[in-house]
Order: sequence, then structure tokens, then C-alpha cells
Amino acid sequence: MIILRHIFFSLLFLGLASGQGFNHPELEWKTIEGKHFIVHYHQNTEWTANEALYVADDIYPGITSLYQYAPEEKTHLIIRDTDDYANGGAYYFDNKIEIWAMPLDYELRGSHYWLRDVITHEFTHIISLRAARKMPGQVPAAYLQVISYEPERREDVLYGYPNGIASYPLPSVSVPMWWAEGIAQFQNDTTRWDWWDSIRDMILRDRIKYDKVLTLNEMDGFGKSGIGNESVYDHGFSFVRYLAREYGQDVLHRITDRINSPFKYGFYKALEAEVGVPAQTLWEDWQTDLGHRQSYSFKEDEPLSPIRFIQRDGDSNHYPRFNRSGTSLGFISSAGETYLSITSLFIKDSTAEVEKVIPAAEGFDWSPDGQHLVYARKEFSNDGIPDPRTNHHLNHEFQGLMVAEQISTCERCKLLISGSKFSDLFITHRDSLKDERQITFGERVKNPAWSPDGNSIAFVNLRDGTNNLCLAFPAYPDSVEQLTFFEPGVQVYGPRWSQDGSYIIFDYTAGSNRDIALYDVQSSSITPVVTNKWDERNPVYTSDSTILYSDDRTGIFNIYSLDLHSGVTKRLTNVVGGAFHPEWQADKLYYSLYDSLGFNIAVLDENELLNADTEALSISIDRIIPVTWERHSTSKDALDYTLQYGPMFILPRLQIEIDQSKNDILFKPGFYFFSDEILTNYSMVGGFGLAPNLDMDLFLSAQYRGLLPTLTFEFYQMVRHTREKLWYYDHVWPARSDLTFSLTQGVLSADISVPPSHTVTLDISASNYRTAIGLHTVGNNLPAGGISYDYFKGWDWGLSWRTSHINIRQERGINPSGYKASASIRDNHHKFLDRYGYDESTERWGNIFGNYRYAKLSASGFYGYLLPIPGKIVLSNTTELNLIDNNAIDDFFYEFGGGLPGLRGYPYYSMKGSRRFVSTTTIRFPLFRDNYSRLAHLTVRDLYLGFHAQVGAVWSADPQQVSLNEFSAWMAHEKSEIELVHDIGVDLRLALNSYYAFPTAFEFGAYYGLDEVVVTTNDDAVLNYGGEWRYYWKVLFDFD
Repeated sequence: MIILRHIFFSLLFLGLASGQGFNHPELEWKTIEGKHFIVHYHQNTEWTANEALYVADDIYPGITSLYQYAPEEKTHLIIRDTDDYANGGAYYFDNKIEIWAMPLDYELRGSHYWLRDVITHEFTHIISLRAARKMPGQVPAAYLQVISYEPERREDVLYGYPNGIASYPLPSVSVPMWWAEGIAQFQNDTTRWDWWDSIRDMILRDRIKYDKVLTLNEMDGFGKSGIGNESVYDHGFSFVRYLAREYGQDVLHRITDRINSPFKYGFYKALEAEVGVPAQTLWEDWQTDLGHRQSYSFKEDEPLSPIRFIQRDGDSNHYPRFNRSGTSLGFISSAGETYLSITSLFIKDSTAEVEKVIPAAEGFDWSPDGQHLVYARKEFSNDGIPDPRTNHHLNHEFQGLMVAEQISTCERCKLLISGSKFSDLFITHRDSLKDERQITFGERVKNPAWSPDGNSIAFVNLRDGTNNLCLAFPAYPDSVEQLTFFEPGVQVYGPRWSQDGSYIIFDYTAGSNRDIALYDVQSSSITPVVTNKWDERNPVYTSDSTILYSDDRTGIFNIYSLDLHSGVTKRLTNVVGGAFHPEWQADKLYYSLYDSLGFNIAVLDENELLNADTEALSISIDRIIPVTWERHSTSKDALDYTLQYGPMFILPRLQIEIDQSKNDILFKPGFYFFSDEILTNYSMVGGFGLAPNLDMDLFLSAQYRGLLPTLTFEFYQMVRHTREKLWYYDHVWPARSDLTFSLTQGVLSADISVPPSHTVTLDISASNYRTAIGLHTVGNNLPAGGISYDYFKGWDWGLSWRTSHINIRQERGINPSGYKASASIRDNHHKFLDRYGYDESTERWGNIFGNYRYAKLSASGFYGYLLPIPGKIVLSNTTELNLIDNNAIDDFFYEFGGGLPGLRGYPYYSMKGSRRFVSTTTIRFPLFRDNYSRLAHLTVRDLYLGFHAQVGAVWSADPQQVSLNEFSAWMAHEKSEIELVHDIGVDLRLALNSYYAFPTAFEFGAYYGLDEVVVTTNDDAVLNYGGEWRYYWKVLFDFD
């Protein structure tokens, strides 16, 4: 007998299942339709949806004409705004794009018009990747899958337990990531809404300066730390621009045509065949071309600002701000983290080390007295009453950017449990950081600035793709006043107060690049301050008449000063990377300096400032600023969303089963199929496999996510054929017969995700196992067999809980740290065939079943500790406990303690009982990381070595000995029954990419049993285990 659900989800379902996530049943969906697109959106995103449809139909001809390909049907655009999150995603096989309405505000990207940028980017993915498919459109990939079984098995099961498992794809699309993202940023000469800006130039210029330009192998895939992933975008954009300039932009289409052949998986061979130059030579030529360009030439006759760092730890250090006394410097930093987006608030006092004080903070400011901090942090939003806003202001100078219509109410997430994560304001005392107070609720804030009088806090608020300035009031939590009412699509960034509290200065953009403006608190009017064609950002007052800001007029962001009275502008810095976020304190300039692959906090004395005249400066970067455009002027009539399914996908597969107990190999061809509803509220996935001997696998999983809990129905059936020895008349007459086993199981479950990271599952399952005995003879040619019967039937239900807090690190898959835990209880109602005889309850002869009612408790926990020493070494422990409350059940239902899920120095079936305990302690460290060498279609990334020590036991206590109610006596009795078993092991974990982008996890382990385990079989044979090496292997998508 094999547990169906475990085997199916271990093998057949690998790579197809998606994460649970949070459902949003509170959303009311609408649909509008254009010439080439269908847009689906929920409440409070109407403007974004209509603008997205207008933009999408506008950019459609330019992208489809370049690749000479158009989708057969209209492309679906889905607008979501349930979290403070900015991104887009192209599901190119589904012909579907998802866009998050929040505009991108990212330090490694310039300020572009978000919707035109992201929609053109994602639609270029749709067109270019669909045009590059090697298989029919409804075949995303094919799979080769292998499962190997241990040679040791019970007499009443068909196989040993799996000791090797592999699931490996042959994808329909195989392109390196620099190419995929490069052409999506390049777009088309006639349809370009992303362009080479000063930020992108900065990243590449800095890498050239420090000889850190990515190699082709490094550009092939993601999975990097720091700015590594962004550098793949950056380098890919530049490299594609070079190819288009040298060979004409039509080369992008011609290369795409070459790589869609089903027999060509080498992208670089196609590239060389098209341009006539080897890929490595092209890469070197691109490097040479970069060195010749002025923006990458560092002239020694121009004095550079001296570099002195205050903070270098971490790749992202921003927003340096002093308290009023100048004794404490705060800043937002990613120090100690792998990725730039994971930030905290750090404080450096004048005589102390840097201290991390507020994890997950994304923006902050000091109170005027320097005793309190206000900061923005994402939290799961509570239910609340809409907050009406009646203010509306109109400034005639800004009439093109503002509207007079009254703004609608501030909507909040309807239910906490739906999982929306919004950024809000919190206040805490500098010396008692745990006593924080939340003052906004579901306001979606960023960049707070405390007023000089301490009565209000300015911040930026997001609604339906538009930013505005608002005020929060520390003395009156949940009270918000909206100050500006910009027209839809305008983005506002960091507000800062004038020293007398009369003005709020801020940067903003209505499309391309940022400008600077003043908000007059008294008159509620807005005055433009700096409105040049380049990008001006991060303004701050140094006095009531002077501001500092960052400006890229030379192609490099530097710090400038502006006298608001005279209009005189001076350049204060001359850096190679970029200078941002100025802060003036005690005649010193503090700022965020991009240098050495990251943002750092640097300082200049007043006498080190250039104070250079700006008229002598010239633009050195070949920026391409897009032409002007229009926004939509009318909204489409919307219809209520109706159920729409995406295409049905088929994934051929070949499964190879290696049965070491019989030295048999079985080839089982088959396929997967899956389909999702457009909004993914409904989904279906299944699989089928049939071997030449008629062994069959069938499964189907249907899921509904339109309620808070996710409802799932699963069906499994396995049919197995074998020829086994049968015994008759008390093992006197042996016979061999063909046997057929048919195992069927159905499961209905409800999963609900509870913030921040918990999942609770309730499920009920029903199973039936049936066997058929073929015709055969016994003894003196007596006929027998030709019958079929059930040998197991039953149902059970269970409740489970799990949580995961694995630290977000580059190595979280191959060498995780953090913790996760799970617990479950199951109530089992099972019937198992006992014998053939006279059943007194029915007064008939037939099969007599034993009734087994029992409960099973399970718990497991993992904790990994990243040692505070160099080397990325993690010491971890995983412990599992299982307890069945009825020891009198047939051992068919027992726990087993060896093999892959247990003590690996022993076979899976070598230990059995109603109690199980296994604890594994591991120390794992890298042999090498970030290697990026290529071997055929594989890219080698990381190799880790792990050493393991396991201890465990599986036992059964006599149920008559002591009751669970007598807990201390029960514990003493249990302890007396336990015989601990130990083993040791070593494993290698190799992280690779297959076909440039597909993560591949290879693991090989060897384990040695230190203790002897003795097993007596049903025919009284004695087997000894331990004292030998046992081996396990896996080839999957991840290591967990």
C-alpha cells in the first residue's frame, strides 16, 4: 500500500502547485473592453483601469509590428490594488497581464509614467515570448520524472519507500533573462515608454568603474543579492540597445524567429547565427563601446568630491535625517539584509555605534523635540469606517495637474483576514521603542515629515494610481486631512517642511522625470519651484530661503543648492555614481551616495563643496525622453465581471519508476493538464499516466478562491499490477498469481490564511482500496482466484495549522534560517480486512473487517540559526513528533521511522509503531557561491555541504498499561518503551539554473546507521539494519 496523496503531490504535482496566499472575496469586479484588450478591475481602481485600456490599445501596434506577431485573442489586463505593492506580471502562455495600481517608486529606476511603462513592458513580454515558443501554444513544457524505491519493503506492500525523486522540465521558451528583460525595456523605437535614464546609467557606470560588469553567464538569470537582479535588467537593456543600434532593431524579431525552433535550445547559437559574431565577442564589443561613450569616461581634469562614508553596511542607505539638536542621525537602511527592499530604521548617535531600532520601516522623521520618531511601516489593515475627505483646492498655476472635483472617501481593506498589507504611520519614543502608537489606519502612506510645531505630520498618500499630500495629527489618531488634489496619474514623493512651518516642499511627476514645488500651508496654493527638462528630486530646506536637491542635468545625479529669492543655483558635488537625499547639519552636507554597487551615507565639509556655476555644465548622457502623450478623456461603460476561463494547458510527461525490490524499471508516459479562471478564483490541475502493463495514475485537483477560505477538491486513483506468491491453508500450498490493486481517494479541504503567516486547514478524506486476484491453480491443479474485493475502506477528517518565518535571504532555499512549525490532529474511521469467515452481525459468510477508530497527533518544527561568523553557516534542527492514541490498531496504520522522511540511515519500514520521534541537527555551509559557470544548458550557481546527526525512535506502548489521564505515569511508561536510534549523514546541495531561467535543485545524501535495528518478518525471518551507508537523491525545483 502506498499513501496516495503523498506520492501524487511528491511527484505528479511538482512544479504545478501554487502558494496559498490571501483571498479577497470583498472585491467587486468589473470589465471594460477595447479593440485589443479586455480589462478587469475592482472597486476604487476605475481610473487606473480606463487609463490602462487606453494605453494598451495605443501601444499595441508598435509592439506587434516589431515581432510580426499578434495574439489570436484579445489580451486580458487585470488591475489589482489590494496591497502597497508596485509591479506587473506577464502570463504569456495565458495571454494575461496583471498590473498593480500603485506606481513604482524605486531608487534604482528613474521616474517614468508608470502605466505606460509597465503595460508596454509586460505586453512586450507577451508578444516576444509567445513568438519564441518552441511547442504549440497550449504546451508550456514537457516533463521527465523519475521515482526510485528502496529495495526493502513489507510483504503487504508493492514497493519500498522512495529514496530518489526527480522532476525536470523541457520548457517551451528558453531565453536568458537579460534578453527577456532587455527587449521588454527597449520596447520599440516608435513605442518606447521606458528609456535609458540617469539611474540606469549610474548602475552601469559604477560597475565599469569597479570592474564589476556582469558576465554573460551572470546576466543569464536572477537569484542574486543586492543590486544583482536589477543589474540583469540594466545590463540587458544596454546590451539590447547596442544590438539594435549596430544591427537594426529588426534584429530582435529575427533572433526571436530563430529561437522558436523545437530543436534549438541554445540561445547564443541563434544569436551568433543571426549577427555572425560569437556571443562572447559581442559582449566584449559592447564593453568597448561603453568605454568610448562620454558618460562612462571619467575625466581626471574634473575634480571629484572627496568620499567619506558614515554608513556603508547594506546596499541601500537613504533618507539621512538629524534630530534638531544634531546629536542623532537616523536613516533607512537594508544593512544586514540580502535585498534592497527589506529596510529598517537605523540611528547613529554622536558617540555610539549604528543601532537598528525599527525593523521594516520604510520612511521616517524626528519630532521637533527629538524625543519621538514617526515612521511608515506596512501592516495588515484592520476593518474600519471610511474616512470622508471634503477638502478640495485648486491652484490656477497647477490647473493642468489638479482637478476641482471632490475626492471620494478613503477606502480601507474590508477584512483583516483578507490579508491586505498597507503602509501606515507609527510613533514611538526614542528611548522606549517598544511603546509604539499607530496614528493612521489603512492610509497607504510613505515619506512622513513632522511639522516644526509638532502638531501635524505631512505624508504622501496613494489612491487609484495617484499620489497626494496629506496631514496626520499625532494628538488625534485616525484623523487625516488631504492637502492636494492632483489629477489622476500624478505622483508625489518626499515632503519636507520649511523651518518656520509655512511651506511644504516636495518633488512630483506628471509623467517623465520629477520637478519640485511648494505647498503654501496658509493659502493652500502650490507654486512650481524647479521645472526643468531633467530630473530634480529630494528637496530639503537649509534655511527658509535656500533648498538643497538632487539633479541629473549632467547625466549624473549631484546635489545642488537653490536660493529661492535670487534664483541662483550652485552645484555642490561632483561624483561618479550619484548623490541623493541631501541633509544639512552643522555646516556639513550629508547625503546618500551611490558608489561600489550600493547606496551609502556620505558626508562633506562645507569647505569641500564645489559651489560650481551650473551654466558651464552640459548633458553627457544620451537620454531618450519620450514624446508627449494623452491620457484617456472618457471612461468606458463597465459590465459586471462574468466567469472567464483561460486556455487548457497540456504538459506531456514521461515517468520512470525504478523498483529496487524487484530490479524492475517501468516507463509510464502521460500528461498533466491545468487551467485557471482569468482572476484565478477557480483553477483546475490534473494528470494521467499509463504504463504498458496498464499501471495507471490519475489525479484531479479543483480549487475555488472566491471565499475567505480556499476550497479544494482532490481525487486520486492508482492502479497497479503485479505477480506475487500467495499462500493457502496456513502457508502449506504456495501459488503465484496476477494481482491488481486499485486505490482511490477523495479529499475536500478548506484552507484559510491568517496574517501574518499562518494557515489553518480543515479537511475530510474518504478512501477505498480494492484488489483483484487472477485465475491460478493451487496444489494439485485446483482452480483458485478470479475474484475481487475491498480490503480497506474508511474516512477521516483533520485540522492542521502551519506557520513559516523563514528569513528572506538569497540562500533561503538551499540553506534556510528562521523557523517554521506545524501541528495537526486527525480523527480516523477505518475498516481493514481481517479475514474471510462468518459474520454474525450479517449472518453471512464473507469478508470480515476490523474497525479501527483512532486519533493521530502530529507536530513538527524547524529552527535555523545563521551563525554570526563569516561563511553563511547555518546550524539548524528539525524535530517531528507523531502519536496514535490506539495501539491496538493493525500495523497497516502505524508510523514508520526510517527512510527519506525519517532516520535515513535505515530503511523506511525498518521501524514501526504508534509513536514516532525524529530529530535532525544539521550544520550546512557553502563550498562556493555565485559561481555562474555554464555546463551545456545548465548554469552552476551554489554548492553547499551539510553534516547531519539524527536521533529518533518509533515505539508502541501497551494501551492497557496506563491511561492518558494519569499523565505523569503515562510519561514514565512511554519513556520506558523508547529505544533511541542514531545515525549520521552528509549531503551535497547544488543550485543550478536550467535553460537560463528555471531553478534546479540537486541534492545527494549519504547516511550511516550507528545502532542495530532488528526486524522479524511474518515468516519469522530476522533482518538486521544499521552499520551501512544508505543513499538518497532529489532533482527538483527547490530544496524544501
